[in-house]
Amino acid sequence: MASEYLLADNYSNSSLELLSKSQIIVSSVILCAAMLLALIGNSLVIIVIIRSRSLHTNAGLLMANLAVADFLVGLVIMLPTLIAFIYRRNIYPRVLCVCQGSIITILVGASTVTILAITTDRFISIFLSLRYNSLVTTGLILSTIAFSWLFASAASTIPLLGLERFGLGRYEYLEGMSYCWLDPAAVDQNKSIILLIAFYVCFEIFIITTCYLIIFVYARQSVRTVKTLSVGSIPKGHPKITKTTKTVLIVVGVFMFCWIPSLVNKFLIVFNVKTLPLAVRLLFTWLTFFNSAANPIIYGIFNRNFINGLRRLFKKSMSERSIIVSMSERRSFRSFRRRSLSVSNFRRSLVQMRKSNTIQDVHLPQSNTLEVPDVPVRKSKSTEGLFKSRRRNIVIHSALSEVPIEVEEVY
Repeated sequence: MASEYLLADNYSNSSLELLSKSQIIVSSVILCAAMLLALIGNSLVIIVIIRSRSLHTNAGLLMANLAVADFLVGLVIMLPTLIAFIYRRNIYPRVLCVCQGSIITILVGASTVTILAITTDRFISIFLSLRYNSLVTTGLILSTIAFSWLFASAASTIPLLGLERFGLGRYEYLEGMSYCWLDPAAVDQNKSIILLIAFYVCFEIFIITTCYLIIFVYARQSVRTVKTLSVGSIPKGHPKITKTTKTVLIVVGVFMFCWIPSLVNKFLIVFNVKTLPLAVRLLFTWLTFFNSAANPIIYGIFNRNFINGLRRLFKKSMSERSIIVSMSERRSFRSFRRRSLSVSNFRRSLVQMRKSNTIQDVHLPQSNTLEVPDVPVRKSKSTEGLFKSRRRNIVIHSALSEVPIEVEEVY
């Protein structure tokens, strides 16, 4: 069939499933859009945080760490996956396949740990605001960032130890998914490690959800208290609590939306409950990739400091560009004024100087060039500023009615 392609799938016992041509095109477009959003959006987040002093805070450091991990997800995971999916074949040698599987574990692990750290940081800043600066220091944040990468790196090495007979995993190419990682269908060699990862993500989702439910309840109670104590106009609530709750609840909501379908799919496969169609599994898997593309959008829309930093960055770049353009235009205009005097203006100046008896007669021949000889010049106010006691070689290029005069040296 010309409109359908056979794709090998390690997730099913039949090993072959059908994807229509339209499904492949739509899936490729979605993955390409997610990859571009992850690359461009996270690179903007990194640049804005580096250039904006207002974001040089604990939260800014965690945001930068999350943006680095998400940017690498788009570059190292999404791009090769898109290429392999378009070509519909394994493009990875065995060594690169193992490296990609390990890198996926590292980047996804670092991203999830960072989101958990952001949640904890916001929780402490709200409930222990008076002791926040003493509890959450810059050194602690940097240690947390280092721990996120070390923890994810340690988890990625488990499938490299050759302990798949104990169910601790082996990185393989998943042809239906078009990337290298742990194959959930190979239950015997990957069951233990997949369950560990799934329970860890579930535990993280539980902690994040619990923290923000407490923050949400506290924010509602604070708003009610302010309304009760207010006299006259009723305020809309504490701005810091409202902004924090809105921003991070959306981040966590998107995180749960992107990860829970994939976790459900993994549990269904590991416990042999049901195997979903390949198109559905592709959607659930790529939702986890989309989380890396959604984070910079969320921060850009709901983080006021980030918006202000982005505006300042664009204004500064535009002002620098306008300064460079204006300086070049001013320089070219001055050069034109110095080098592009017309013959008529030059003759008029000679006539004026002749009338003031400050210069001898100079006859302009009808040739293409003219070299003005040495002329005794009196030191008068009209000539001292023009000919400062030095000889000038003036070359006149004659043409039609108006021709420029090029001055070789300007002293």
